Amino acid sequence: MASNLQRRNRVFKALHKPLLLFGIERKLFGGAIIIALMMNTVTSSLPFTVITFLLAAICAYIITVKDPIYLTALIKSLSARPIYDAAKQDPQRMTIE
Repeated sequence: MASNLQRRNRVFKALHKPLLLFGIERKLFGGAIIIALMMNTVTSSLPFTVITFLLAAICAYIITVKDPIYLTALIKSLSARPIYDAAKQDPQRMTIE
């Protein structure tokens, strides 16, 4: 006998919510800061450093809005091995002598 009771699973939003700083995923925010600090070291210009940080932060914000776990997925895809495709391989030619 099939029961009409529906199964309910509790979902906690805090477990699935990305960690954001100013609307930017925290790893991308840290990357924006590191890029700005590297530009400060190279140019020693505060206005250029601020402009670089703002541009990097805007790019990171756009990426976060489109997909909050983009960076994690990108890193995992770089470490994954390519899948073997048998259709791309040339068949072995066998001859019987």
